Amino acid sequence: MVLRCELCRIEVPDEHVLADHTNGKRHQALLTARERFETSQQSSIYVSNIKREHDVNLLKDYFSRFGQIKNCFIDKEKHVYAIVEYESVDSANKCLEYSEEYKLHDGTRLKVKQRNHHEFKAKRMLISEQEFLNINKEKEIEQHGILIQLLNSRSTIDEQAEAIVQQEKITDDTLKIREDFFKELEAMFIKYFPEAKLCLIGSMANGLATILSDMDFVLILNETYIEPQRILSSNNSGESMTIDENSCSNDADIQQQHKFKRNASDGSSSRSLSPPLPPTSHSADDLLQMSIPDRLDYIRRLLRSYAAHVCRVQRIAQARCPVVRFCHKQQKIFCELSINNHLAVANTELVRYFLLFEPKLRSLLCTIRLWIKQKDLLGRGHRFNTYTLFWMIVCTLQLDNKQLPSVQSLAERANHKRQYGPWNCSIPDLNQIERNISDVSIGK
Repeated sequence: MVLRCELCRIEVPDEHVLADHTNGKRHQALLTARERFETSQQSSIYVSNIKREHDVNLLKDYFSRFGQIKNCFIDKEKHVYAIVEYESVDSANKCLEYSEEYKLHDGTRLKVKQRNHHEFKAKRMLISEQEFLNINKEKEIEQHGILIQLLNSRSTIDEQAEAIVQQEKITDDTLKIREDFFKELEAMFIKYFPEAKLCLIGSMANGLATILSDMDFVLILNETYIEPQRILSSNNSGESMTIDENSCSNDADIQQQHKFKRNASDGSSSRSLSPPLPPTSHSADDLLQMSIPDRLDYIRRLLRSYAAHVCRVQRIAQARCPVVRFCHKQQKIFCELSINNHLAVANTELVRYFLLFEPKLRSLLCTIRLWIKQKDLLGRGHRFNTYTLFWMIVCTLQLDNKQLPSVQSLAERANHKRQYGPWNCSIPDLNQIERNISDVSIGK
């Protein structure tokens, strides 16, 4: 059963998620905003038949006889009406119940009536990443029921593990959408930085992707190694990822407006509008010589201006690895892009190497991940994530009769040496991997 919060205009799968949502800060803030909105309408009057020489002070002086005035404004375009808001509803009612004419000193007879009441609607709908995952909880529960049936139909543990892999496997249609999205971004960045290379990292590139996997990118401008930042403060709460369906502008909007609102969450609210970038190429040195905030801001403006399927672009400068966060409009895919993050690219290749070396690693990981997930120990805010589990399994197999090679031995066997700062990231070529012939079994 799907439940709906009419105030926030979202659907949730069950009462527990709805209770968490209604107790959340955003829902409570909208409740307060709606209450203020309704009170403002009830305590306001609509004044017409005013003249151009009448100003706000004149109207305040006249209508203050009925009570203390909170606000007053006049229609700026035609100057034919005004809204007068009182501090209390009683003052507005007292004004409306006035039996004589509303006559100014110059003889103008004003017309006064109750202000029209409009339904409260939030200007924009923001959904946090965690809420977005909660909304998909019903689909996840349905898939879990199908998985249980599949597991009961398998006779061995290895067969059950393979069933888990197939159940979590990303669909071909979703994979095609993500591939097209990557090609779109790749073409855009090459246009601006002809010598650059866009790399896909993380689960979408190393073979561990599921339908809920996000997309992480690295824009490689050159071989310059960027040292991770030392963060003095961990306060990064103001830069949480959000989805705003109403703010997803299309290309026509971008071409017409040529201005883009900047998110206040990253401290750039003092410059509320940014002009579009000129369609010219730039050198990698120009970008790398910028400060980190300016560098990320440039990429952010580039994405906003010329990436058709991108919305909710944010810069996260205060992080060990500064990134630009954004979202795919239709698919609601969460994405992050870093610059010259060679370590992330090398780490993705290392994970791929182990998965190709021992194909059963994936089924082993998926099985343990499912068990950890059922114990509610997996994900953000918990002790484990997929990356942690993977390296725990690799370390165990390295120590257990050396069923997997050590990272040091891989570096020694590499044909090409790759050194980034203090890190030796050399591994053998992926197309020259000798498959592991050891008897690794999930049942063991």
